Parts: sequence; C-alpha cells; structure tokens
Amino acid sequence: MTDHNPQEVRSRPVLSLLPNGMQILVQEDRRFPLVVMRLYVRAGSSHEQPEEAGISHMLEHMAFRKGQGENPERVAGQIEKRGGSLNAATGFDQTVYMVDLPADDWAAGLESLFELCCITPAGEKDLEVEKEVVLAELEKNEDNPRHCLFEQIQKTVWSKTAYAHPIIGYRETIKALDLKKVKDYFRRVYLPQSMLLVVCGQVDQPEVLDKAGRLFGRFRTEKTLLSRHRPFEPAAGPSQAVSVMETSWKKGYLGLCFPAPCFSALTSPFLELAAYILGGDPSSRFPSRYKYEEKLVDELGISPVLLEGQGMIYCQVQLDPPRVIDFWKKWVQDISELASRPPAGEELERAKVNLEHGLLQARETLAGMASKMGHFQFFEQTLAAEDHYLQQIRRASPEDVRQAMLNTFSLQQMQGHFFLPKETGIEAGDLEKELFFPCTQTRPNRPRRASRADGRARVKKLSRGCRLVLLPDPTLPYLGMDLTWLGGDQLLKENEQGLAALTAGTLTKGAGQREAGRIRDFLSKRAADLEGMANRDQVSIVAKSPSRFSSDLLGLLQDVVLAPQFDPEEVARSAFEQASRIVERTDHPLGLLSREIFPFLFPGSPYGYHHLGDPAGLEAFLREDLKGFWEQQSAFPWVLSVCGDFDQDEIEEAAQKLQGGVRLTGPALSVPDWSREKELELEIEAGNQAHILLAFPVPGLGDPLNACTSLVKKLLAGQDGILFKELRDRQGLGYAVSPMLWTNPVAGLLGFYIGTYADKVGQAVSGFFKVIHQLRQETVGPERLNRARNMLKAEYFRGRQGLLPRCSEASDLLAYGLPLNYHRDMIDRTSDISPAEIQGFVREYLHWDNKYSMILRSGG
Repeated sequence: MTDHNPQEVRSRPVLSLLPNGMQILVQEDRRFPLVVMRLYVRAGSSHEQPEEAGISHMLEHMAFRKGQGENPERVAGQIEKRGGSLNAATGFDQTVYMVDLPADDWAAGLESLFELCCITPAGEKDLEVEKEVVLAELEKNEDNPRHCLFEQIQKTVWSKTAYAHPIIGYRETIKALDLKKVKDYFRRVYLPQSMLLVVCGQVDQPEVLDKAGRLFGRFRTEKTLLSRHRPFEPAAGPSQAVSVMETSWKKGYLGLCFPAPCFSALTSPFLELAAYILGGDPSSRFPSRYKYEEKLVDELGISPVLLEGQGMIYCQVQLDPPRVIDFWKKWVQDISELASRPPAGEELERAKVNLEHGLLQARETLAGMASKMGHFQFFEQTLAAEDHYLQQIRRASPEDVRQAMLNTFSLQQMQGHFFLPKETGIEAGDLEKELFFPCTQTRPNRPRRASRADGRARVKKLSRGCRLVLLPDPTLPYLGMDLTWLGGDQLLKENEQGLAALTAGTLTKGAGQREAGRIRDFLSKRAADLEGMANRDQVSIVAKSPSRFSSDLLGLLQDVVLAPQFDPEEVARSAFEQASRIVERTDHPLGLLSREIFPFLFPGSPYGYHHLGDPAGLEAFLREDLKGFWEQQSAFPWVLSVCGDFDQDEIEEAAQKLQGGVRLTGPALSVPDWSREKELELEIEAGNQAHILLAFPVPGLGDPLNACTSLVKKLLAGQDGILFKELRDRQGLGYAVSPMLWTNPVAGLLGFYIGTYADKVGQAVSGFFKVIHQLRQETVGPERLNRARNMLKAEYFRGRQGLLPRCSEASDLLAYGLPLNYHRDMIDRTSDISPAEIQGFVREYLHWDNKYSMILRSGG
C-alpha cells in the first residue's frame, strides 16, 4: 500500500506576491510523497475577440510543443521521465497548467511551468500540426450530444457576452489562426500580474518560494490586463424560448437553462442551494419526481454554471422521445409553481450538508486541495473567501433560497433546447404553446469511541473465508468502504447477460425496512454514497460518508447485503435505466467500441458477455432472477476494506454480522479462449472520424511478467511516449493515441487506441506497426526505461490518495488471492528489468500475428 503517514499535519498556506505582480501560494502537506502544481492564467475564451475564438485553447496546445526545436525533448518529456504528469485545461475565464510529480522533483515542475507559460510559442509548423489536432477534437465533440447541447445553450443564454462562443472555437476561426495572431495574443494576456502559482505537497515552503521567486520573477512585461467582461444582461422575453434540432441519436437530450449572476454575486450561495434542492442529487425534488415517481426521464440533473462574468442554472435531461411532451408539460407547471413550494427545512439542511461536504472532500487529495485553494485565491483574491462562502451556506434561511428561486427560475427567462431523433415529429411550436399557458391544478448515531488506529494496514482473517482490511487514516473525518466478492459475470449463463450488473445496481434500491426513496433520502441527509457494481469477475458494494455517520452507514450496508428487497417496481426501473445506458453508450463511437471489445475477443466465454446485457433481455428479468443470482453471489466469501477515520471495534462488529450469508468457498475464475476471428469492422451512423483498437494477449495479473507488461505500456504512453510522438506529432495520423491494459489473474490484454481520420486508417495502423517493429529490433534506451518506471511509481501514488481507491485496491487484490502490497512490490521489481527483457517481451507478445483489430467507421 502507500507510504502514507496520516499523523503528519499540514502547515498554514503561505502567499507571496512577486515584484512583477505574480502570486505564489504554497501549502505544505506531507501525507504523500508527491507535489502538485497549478498555474492559473487569466486567459480564457471570454478574453477573446469574436474573430479569434478558440485562440486561448490553441495557445494551451502550443505550449506543449515548446522545446522541440534545438532541444527535441518536449516539456512533457522532462516531466514524464521523472514519473510525473503534465496537463492543461482551458476554460471560459482561465487556462490552468497542471503538473503532478514525485516530491523530490518539485524543482523540475517549476521549471516546466515556466517554460509552458512564460516563453513565447513555437513555430508555424507546430501551429499547423496543432490546428489539425484541435479540428479533430472539435469533430469529436460534435459526436457527443451533451457537448453539442451545451454549446447550443451558451450561444443563446449568453448571446450578449464574451461567453457566447465555445471554448474550442469554430472551424473558420481555428483555420484562420496564424503564428503572429497567437504570439500577439500571448503577449496580450500571458502577464505575470494575471498569474497564480499554487504548490501543494511534501515540500519545504521557504525553499519553494525562493526558487519560484527567482524563476518567475524574471518574467516581466509592461502591459496591464484590461477588464473584458460586459455587465450581466439577462434576456428579457427571448424571441425563441424553445428550439428543436433533429439528430441521428436514439435518445432525447434536453437542455433547460435560466440566466443567473456570476459566482461572486452575494446571492450565488443561495442560488447554489436552490439548484441542489431542485436537482442536485437523485433524492432532490425534480429527479425524485420525474425519474422515480413519474418514470418520465432516464436522467435529470440541475447544476449552477457560475463564471466570473456570467452564469446560468443548467438542467440536463435524457429521456425516451415519446415521453418528451408529457415531461415538458409537467416541467412548465412545476417551474410556474415554485413560489407556492418554498424549500422545506429538511430539503435545505440536506443541501447545506452536501455543499459543505463537497468543499471538505476537496482536501482528500493534493490535486483537489490545490484546485480549491487556487479557485478562491485566483478569482476572489483571498483564501478567506472559502470561509465566507461556508458561512453564507450555513446561515441561509428558507426565505433567502426562496427568493433566489423566484428571481432565477422564471419561465419568461428560460431557454429550452431539444435534440430529438428525426422520426419524433415534435416541433418547437408544439412545445412553445405550453410554455406561457401552464396548467393551474395543484398537487440517531451512537457516540464514536476513540479510534485505536495507529496508521498501519491490518488484514484480519474471519470465519468462512472472509477477510477484513483496516487502513487507518484520520487526516479527514471520513471513511470509505469496499466490500467485494469474486463472481459477477462468471456466475451467469449466456442467456443471463446483464443480470449481474442489474442485480448490483438494484441492491441499494430497497433493503431491510427501507424502500428506495427512503434510502436516497437517508444518504443525501448524511452526504453519503452507497453503490453496488459488478464487472466480469467481481461484485462490489462501495460506500463513503463523514465518520460521524459510520454507524448509520454500516447498518444500511448490512441490510443491503443480507436483506435486499428487489421490489418488482425497482427491478423494472433499474432494467429500464440499464437499457438506457446501453442506448446512450451506442450513441457514442467510443462507447460502442468499448461495448463490443470483450464480446469480440472472448466469444463463448463469460468474459465475452455484453456486461450490461441487451434491452430486450433486461426487460425479461424478474425479481426471482435477481434474488436467485444474489443468493448465489452473496454465499461466497468476501473481502471488506475500510479506509479513513473509523472506530475499529465498530467495524469488526459489523463485519461479524455480514458473515451471516456466507456458506460456500470462493468460485474459481474460468480461463477465456481468445477468438479465432482477428478483425472486426463496425459502423456508427453518427460520427466524423475513425476509431482503431489494436489488442494483444498478455500474461494475467500475478504473472511474473506483469511488471514487464506495465513497463511496456508506460513506454508507449504519454505525450512524450513513443506512440504519441510518432503517430501524432511526426506523422499527424492520430489526434488521440493511448494504450490500455486489462488484467485479472487468468488473462490479460494490452490494447492501443488510435483516434484518426477516415482517410488515414491504413496509414495509422502502418505507423503503429512501425513503432512496434522498432521496439522489436532495437533495445530501448535507459532514459526511456527510467521514464516508464517513474511514471508507474508516480501513477501509483496519485491514484491512491483517495479513501475509496485504497479500499478498492485492497479488496481487489485479496479477492484475487494476491498480497496487499502486490502493486507496490511489482513497481519495485521494474527497477531490475533490463532493456533486453523489454525487447524480449515485445517480440513474444506484441507479435503482429497475435494482433486483434477493431475499426469503427462513421456511416454518415
């Protein structure tokens, strides 16, 4: 497990202002041997002129190409060879550059950020390459209905502002960019006085401040940043309140939005509470009604999108097209009646608990802490803004929230956009006639004992083959739990595909004396999560909550395991939701590819089942089918892992009770046979590009060669990886290139995804073959091998900062019969792997004759 000492505390953050106006914020946190850095730049899409839409995002792309002239090692290479990761994200109001590194290499992180953000962009050739990449990214976005929906909404609700155009820009503005425009924009907005550097992790504050001050202090400019935001101008009676767009997607996707003030407005905390009450989680007012009571929608969520200069409340809805009109009528009525339904005390308290919980949870990981601190300091200019926000949330009255609802949720201001299948036949006029003439009819925890945790992981063997893993971490007042059984799809017959996933998804929808609605309320009031899930060889229940609610959560977990209801109505609802996920997944190219890969590779085996099943089969499952599967699955021994701040006696007592249903020895995993067919071509109606997946059989988890497999994956992964540099940078054959690894104790596959252009499929496959051929013929250099080792190690620590990832790792490993430190020991073993062993592995396992290929093309 991780080298993690939860007893060490954080220091107070230190803020330094350099003479050039740049701010540096450093937070020591010694829980993990890591450091994360976030450099905020006031360079978002709202800073752009209409004719340069997308230039902020393009500049972010260009930043990563610096250092490719005389020095062929890119910035990403400097970070990845140390085991770090480098990324960036462009938003409406800012661009954020992100570096995560082993703590000992913090100085390299500062130097890389300086090169990214303080040096003028590279040459014209690099710009042309990145323009092609961004255009491919734009096309990929056009395949995503939710992305398209938001872009449609932003250009109407923010039509009078700089927020109206998409962050990525438009085809014509991207193509029109030249190097002079990019450099001019860089000089205009990349200014030290508009930058904030946040450093968080196992570092020495004075040392970091000194190094950062000397490095970034030499970045100077005579320019000052001018305000570009227009005043907030809510639309008054939009000329077209509703629009309908015909699409080839099978589901209906609705976006309903209300203009709102920016995040710094005094009423914003009240508006966030209002949004949470109405649609912040499944137990909120509108999801409860439309999804669970009326059964009109697959999904409904309401969230505030509050920016520096503008805002809106955004409701996303996914539903079956025949239900659109019924939903719309009831939605209009509900919005018109908000004045008569002020927030109840219980609704308000639940919203307060969950919003406060969201802020506190950010401190669980270094990345979360750095992002939270960065937001408040960058936009509010003080970390005290977080405390002020929390105070407003805690003191908000029902009247405060009611007024926020009335001032924002107005039918006169609402914009509605509908993406519907062509055959639906609904027009905007059919919906608008309902809009202005709505119908008028109406309608205790026990005290926690002091923890006996001393920070060490413990594995306790219980009776009947069950095991309990205790991972104490009192850093935050939270605990996470993962309860895992071997089984899942392995227990199913071919005509039962989807049953394991359906059963796991229904477990938490009624247990003991609590029906589904009461469980949703129970969890929401405690800012807790409880979810059942299944995969190809396991079933798990994961849970998380504030520690003060541990007794409640453990009691509910016992009911879910030992007394699930499987109410016929909830079974039917879960089957409908699972079928909807299948349809939604097949609306996306990558979703369709991921759905079909295992059936293609392992036909006739439980590993080759469609894990979610198919809609017709799901509809046929009855309560007795789920109950029968669960009686079989829950009879096997389990592993319960608990991580966080907990009472060990309480956990052990609960574990003893959970053993009541265990009566069998664990199931043996079947070894799948690989397909005799080596190629599969698929077609999707909607889409602009081609998608390639190449897969090779490799040894399974626990095999001595697993360390070698992981190293090969990392050699090929990343922005400085061999695949990315060859296919994307040098040949321009793929806008997305990434490896994937799936293993369990009996099987494994190493796959390679290439997102490319319809006319370059053959070239992309040939380019991939060239890379593999080179690895077969030449030994990899020591620098690249060290880079792969460092990436593996850093990824291990980054991925295990949260409580639930640590729980899941422990449960998975013990369920598979592997030791608790398996992954850590495997990483240590990579230091002994030689270049010749890597070459031997590639020759044996990445042989072209062993290749399986899937190619997905657009039929549009």
